[in-house]
Formats: sequence, C-alpha cells, structure tokens
Amino acid sequence: MKTKYFLRHTALILCMGTLVSCGFAEQKAELTRTSTPITDETQIQVQTLEGDTITYNDDGLSVEERFVKLESSVKELRSDVDTISGAFDNIEKLEKNIEGLLMELKGLRLKAQDKPMAEQPMMSMDAAGAPVNLIKNENKPEPIIEKAKPAVKKAAPKVTPKTTQKTAMAKNAINDIRIGGGDKTRIVFDINGDAAHEQDFDATEGIFTVTFSKVKPSAGLKTSGMKKGRVQDVSVTDVDGVTLVAFSIKPGSKMVNSSTLAPNKDNPYTRVFFDFQ
Repeated sequence: MKTKYFLRHTALILCMGTLVSCGFAEQKAELTRTSTPITDETQIQVQTLEGDTITYNDDGLSVEERFVKLESSVKELRSDVDTISGAFDNIEKLEKNIEGLLMELKGLRLKAQDKPMAEQPMMSMDAAGAPVNLIKNENKPEPIIEKAKPAVKKAAPKVTPKTTQKTAMAKNAINDIRIGGGDKTRIVFDINGDAAHEQDFDATEGIFTVTFSKVKPSAGLKTSGMKKGRVQDVSVTDVDGVTLVAFSIKPGSKMVNSSTLAPNKDNPYTRVFFDFQ
C-alpha cells in the first residue's frame, strides 16, 4: 500500500512539473513575440515527499534561464523517483524472501512437534520402587537372563511318495503327440478334454494342420525330434486360446484315414489319429 501511495503522489508531482514546464514555454513564446522584459520576481514553490515546501526565487533570471533551471529540477526529481521505486521493489523482494523463510521455520517447528515419543526414554518402576528404563540402550550391555529351553519335538521322518510310471494328466490339454510307422505314417494326439477339432491338408504344399479350440498344449508337450516317416517337421502355436498344430508332410503323400477314439479302462485319453501314405 505504501508503494502504491508513493507512486501515485510521484506521478502527480511529475504531471504538475510538466504542466509548469508547458506554462513557462508558452510564457517564453509570448515574451518573445512581445519582447517585454520581466522585472518582477517570480517564486516557484515545490512540495517535497516529506511535506516540506521549497521556494525558488529567480531574481533577475530570464525566462529561458528559468525554464532550463526548472527542467533540470524536474529531471532530478524523476531520477530520485526512479531510484526510490527501485528501492521499493527491492523491499518487496526482501519481504517475500522473509515470508518464505518464516514458512520454512514454521514447517521445521511442526516437524519437531510431530517427533515420535518413542525416541524419548520411557521410565517405569520396578518392584523395589527404583526407576527402570524401558527402552534398550545399545551402548550398555544388558544382563543375560537364562530362560528355560522349550522341549524340542522330533520331526517325523519325511516319507517320499512313490512315483508311478503314469504322469498326471493335464486337464483340457494336448498331453502328447506321437508319430509312428514308415511309408504308412500315423499321427496320434492324446487329449484330456474336448477333442473337437478342424483339419486341413494341402497336398500341393505338403502342409497338414489341426486346429483345437477347447484344449491347449500341456506344459510338458514335446515337438522336437519328431521327424519320422512322412512327417518332416512339427510346430505347435497357441494364439488367442486356439491351438494350431502344423505338420510338414513329404510331397506326394495323401491322407487315407482319420478317426477319434473315446477313453476306456485301458486308455484315459481321447485319441485322435490320422494316417498318411
């Protein structure tokens, strides 16, 4: 508020100085036209920021000399105003910095007040009425108190379950792919689950594909090293819940038979087989 008040009054003084300068300029022009000399004394009063009044007596000065003197005074006043304005700007910056420091100090005080009480020593009284420190002191060794050892129960011997030759079947999965035969080759799928599938054989390209939508390949399914008979290569991919099994068949082969066998007491899998020759 003080800064705005100061700048408002400073602008008013500058306006007054400008008006006075213009008045002297007009008076100078009038005197030049009439060539009438000025013999009386002219007094100029200027109000300072502190409330003091300064009176200028220009005895014997010409109009031009008075104008130059007044213009010099106005320039000095403007320079002082600029200096004081810069000082007020610096004061405002200092006030902001002091406010920031006060806020940081307030935050540090709040942190000190929120310090957990657990760090302060907690005192209690023992049976004899002497104070006892409940917090352990890492620098002072604590007395060793022997405690009764609990009875240790003997652990029962671990029994390793006997493994059977048959591996647990994965549900809704292709558990195995087998290829057998020579010139007449059979491809067999062992499936635990819904064996619904679609098949396609491109004799020209020698590509045979089987697509399963209800079962996925089991974790232990192996397809490497399955080159046998008329099968040259095998690949299994699982894309968006659909399992695609692709076989590379020797050129000139043809599929002569395909069938699905349901599980029975001797075979827990659903078997799907294809014959090529």
